Amino acid sequence: MSQDGSETPDPLPKTLPGVVCAQRVRCGKPACRCARGPGHLAYYRFWREGGRLRKAHVRRADLESVRAAGAAAGGLAAAHPLGADHAGQRLG
Repeated sequence: MSQDGSETPDPLPKTLPGVVCAQRVRCGKPACRCARGPGHLAYYRFWREGGRLRKAHVRRADLESVRAAGAAAGGLAAAHPLGADHAGQRLG
């Protein structure tokens, strides 16, 4: 907890396993543009733990630090949501 009484988020670990993927998601608001067209772009980290696939949302503000922590682990790569053939292309 910080001095002003508000909770501070846990710091990111130095290394992270898995892969960061961009996915299109729908927010659920009926009047939103995502209800009729492509969804909002969101980033998720996927990894295996105990034989199960895990998924965690990655905030845009944390995206670079999560990718850097994964690169330090040697196992986290940026994956394009359309597959390896599209890697390096700009999304939406």
